[in-house]
Amino acid sequence: AAAHPAGPQHWGTELHLGVRIPANMTATRTATLLALLWPLIPPTALATAKYVLHGDGLEADNSVALVSLLQSSRELQKVSVRAREKSTFLEADRQGAALRVATTGDDGSTCGLSSSPPADCSKPDTGSCGNACCSLEVTLDMAPQVVYEAVADFLRSGGDNNSFSLVPGEMPFDEHPPDDISSLNVPGGWQYIFQGKHRTSGRGYVDTLNFNIRLTSSGKSILRAFSISDLHGALGDAGQNYKTLAFLLKVLGINPSEATTLYGCGAPITADSSPGPVLIAEATTASSTSLSKSTCGMTSGGGGPDCEKVDMGSCGNACCAVEVATKMDPKALYSAVARFLRSGGDTASFKLVPGEMPFGEHPPDDLTSLSLGDWKYVFQGQHTTSGRGYVDTLNLNIRSNGTSSVLRAFSASDVHGALGDAGQNFKTLAYILDATGIGRSGVKVLHGCGSS
Repeated sequence: AAAHPAGPQHWGTELHLGVRIPANMTATRTATLLALLWPLIPPTALATAKYVLHGDGLEADNSVALVSLLQSSRELQKVSVRAREKSTFLEADRQGAALRVATTGDDGSTCGLSSSPPADCSKPDTGSCGNACCSLEVTLDMAPQVVYEAVADFLRSGGDNNSFSLVPGEMPFDEHPPDDISSLNVPGGWQYIFQGKHRTSGRGYVDTLNFNIRLTSSGKSILRAFSISDLHGALGDAGQNYKTLAFLLKVLGINPSEATTLYGCGAPITADSSPGPVLIAEATTASSTSLSKSTCGMTSGGGGPDCEKVDMGSCGNACCAVEVATKMDPKALYSAVARFLRSGGDTASFKLVPGEMPFGEHPPDDLTSLSLGDWKYVFQGQHTTSGRGYVDTLNLNIRSNGTSSVLRAFSASDVHGALGDAGQNFKTLAYILDATGIGRSGVKVLHGCGSS
């Protein structure tokens, strides 16, 4: 193995180090080589630069071991390595496919609960998706495959302290190939859809990350990235969802300021919160009403009433966020919705998730004793479709200004790769409103539901 003929080069705050690695060279020997080369880099560059490591000829089986070895090095806190058996360094540079290696000066991907949070934790979200969430989008001058491989490689590497992971892409009924849907010619230029996880240090809170990539008519790629707090009752996130996405973008050499905020991330939500209809009936199971079934089925938009709002990847996966204002007392509103979820609805499709918090962060569901302003309740449910049994997570919160109570309801397709929902997410939320007697005359679509 030998250093790239051009040697280390320092351009601004980015250092490129090229290493050619014979195919028969073990990961251990490769890590040793890099450890020997590291002292050759000027100390001033080490102190300020981010690093791009181009591995040419590295066997895929060795790449994971190499990542592990380099992460244990005292010089590096985290590293991602690309195996590029047939690509030249010039191609890797031009495509932006080489992954960035952060130094020990980075503050990690967790915001934490301290009063002095790290960088990029300044966009705390409060209940945009029932729970806290963040959705970003960035246009990149790269091929979709290059973007996908870069993000997937980083997730697979684990990032800092193995905080990140890539969720395997196999679909439960072989609905489409794992991650790569470019062969399906989906209208809209959709090329990839995939999922990851982020776990915070300390308490180990887990957030779901949904991604999709589409190709523009000009040949550029649009990466949509979404993060949501999984934990029941996570009304606020201390800036974590935005931080997770910003950290990932930075590692890939993308300035988070270049991304557009689509929803959440602490951004204000504009929706008419004027009081809607009074709750006219207590929650009842669908079997005792004239309601249709709560499942749309597999025909896009044609699965019956309220299945026409077909969403395509608004939250990486398909999703729907709505809210409706009523003149009801917040406790009565919560009781009505929770009672319906607990009843199971049609064929036990619905479920209320128990509200106990893992560290006693707040009482189950009920926030009224915490002096959180207008926020009164935050709770979670699930909906399971008939037939294939797809599970969607339902996050709900209730706020009240003393004269009206506003129910915010969010549904997202849980299954990896659920780019489209055949209208199911909106259908589920509309069904809840009808079954509890709240009605839908004042419903406002906030995000998704086929609108994004």
